Amino acid sequence: MKRIICKGSPREIGTQYGTAAKEEILFSVQSYREIFHQAAGLSWEESRQRAMCWLPILCTHASMIVEEMKAIAEAAGVEFEDILALNLRSEIALTTYSDGCTSIGQVDMEHNTAFVAQNWDWMDSQSRSLVGLEIHLPEKPAFFNLAEAGIVGKYGFNERGVGVCL
Repeated sequence: MKRIICKGSPREIGTQYGTAAKEEILFSVQSYREIFHQAAGLSWEESRQRAMCWLPILCTHASMIVEEMKAIAEAAGVEFEDILALNLRSEIALTTYSDGCTSIGQVDMEHNTAFVAQNWDWMDSQSRSLVGLEIHLPEKPAFFNLAEAGIVGKYGFNERGVGVCL
C-alpha cells in the first residue's frame, strides 16, 4: 500500500494526492466503471451524472472537500466528475448492497486507552487502489486514513486519538 503525506490547503493537498496516486486513481476509475455497471446497471456516464446531483449540497456544506477533489482530478489527469463519482460511490450504486465492513471498539477505563479496528469487506481487486493518506491542514488536527485512491477519506484517526470507522 502506498503511503502519501499531504500538507497545505485543500487545493495543495489534492494536488499532492492526485500526483502521488495517479496510477491508483486511474485503476479506481476503471474498476468503478465495472462495479457501478455490475451493482446498479449504470454506465459510467450515468454514474457521473448521478454524482453531479450532489454537487450543490457539497459546495454549500463541504466546499473544502470539493476544492480538494478538483485538485485531485487535475493532478491525476481525470475529470472532476470521475473523482466526484468515486467519492459518492455508495450514494450512486451501493444503496442496496447488503454486505460491508465490520468495526469494533473497546475502551479500557482503568488505563484510559481505547482500541478501534475495522476490516475491509470489499472486492479483492480494489486492494490494488488502497492508499494510506496522512493529511496536515493548517490549524486542524493531522489525521491518517485509508481510502481507495481518488476518495478523499474513509476510515482512520486523527492526532488527538479520534477514530472513524464505517
